[in-house]
Amino acid sequence: MTSTSAGWRGGRRCELTVTGPLACSVLETMQSRFDAVATRYPGRTVVVARAVDQSAVRALMVMLWDSGHAVQAMSITDEPLTAGPTT
Repeated sequence: MTSTSAGWRGGRRCELTVTGPLACSVLETMQSRFDAVATRYPGRTVVVARAVDQSAVRALMVMLWDSGHAVQAMSITDEPLTAGPTT
């Protein structure tokens, strides 16, 4: 986790778009390890994991590649998770 100004404790949100549906076993593993959620669309699946660091992003991508899924796109954004004390 990273700290940002104004008392916010921030995290990173990783969004991965893969070709086709995810295998159930891959999705279950991602949910248990990274608290990830997946949304299916025609021809693709979007996986979102919150509060991830660089090693978690790498592990997610390796898991997808090793299971034969093609990663179409990836984005990582900072997002506030909780408000800290105001001064």
